[in-house]
Amino acid sequence: MLNRIRAQLRMRSHRNQTLQADWDADGADAFEFVVLDLLPAPTEVGAYDPTDDLEVLLELWREKLGLPERTTY
Repeated sequence: MLNRIRAQLRMRSHRNQTLQADWDADGADAFEFVVLDLLPAPTEVGAYDPTDDLEVLLELWREKLGLPERTTY
């Protein structure tokens, strides 16, 4: 996933226009990608859609970091 994001940024095709503009202006060396949190492994066998869990984690980290409300990406 991270390799895809970096490739999109290098090719100037990332869908988050704000991130792309910052990448273009500041360059790759200005960015650091780190894992902030992990979801626990699913306990049930079968399809697991982590979308809701990821949304909760996103909002928790935005709050912890004092970031404004989420905008559309």
